[in-house]
Amino acid sequence: MSLANAVHFSLDIESLGTTVGSAIVSIGCVEFDPFSERLGETFYSGINVESCLRNGLTMDAQTVFWWLQQSDEARKALADTQVKDKLLLSDVLINFSTYLRNALFKSAKVGQRIWAKGPSFDVSIIEHACKESGVPIPWKYNEPRCVRTIVESAMDPEVKFQGIEHNALDDAVYQARCVQEAYRSLGIIYG
Repeated sequence: MSLANAVHFSLDIESLGTTVGSAIVSIGCVEFDPFSERLGETFYSGINVESCLRNGLTMDAQTVFWWLQQSDEARKALADTQVKDKLLLSDVLINFSTYLRNALFKSAKVGQRIWAKGPSFDVSIIEHACKESGVPIPWKYNEPRCVRTIVESAMDPEVKFQGIEHNALDDAVYQARCVQEAYRSLGIIYG
């Protein structure tokens, strides 16, 4: 499958740990065109942390302490996930899968690329959460891509961060912009 025949997504999560099996605080994702500056539809949802714990996911004390040292805006987003009306983990994973599937269907393309920084973190944690929640994994094994690798290959092009750091959607948008700049820098074009 050619690069041009795939829908590209930038994915970021915020979590309460750094290993597979960690509780997920939020998921942010944006559809984007790596060959231009176009960004498409977004997905963002906070997750009720209690539902993560009920599904066997865990919290790491060191990561929770790290969160306490972050900006007021980032800590507020984390605290908001404790609210009882936040969606359950399984509901968010189903909604996220639906978002990806709908974007792929609307595009009439045959596959997707899931960009993360890096896939061994965000993608692996979501895959584990899906398994624990009984939700099908929303991508094929060969679709995740690493933002860090493409950016380093492009000699670390500068992209200015906009938004709140450690907000999953703002981080996902930033990563998409980094991939777009890396593609330009490397001269990757349709073909």
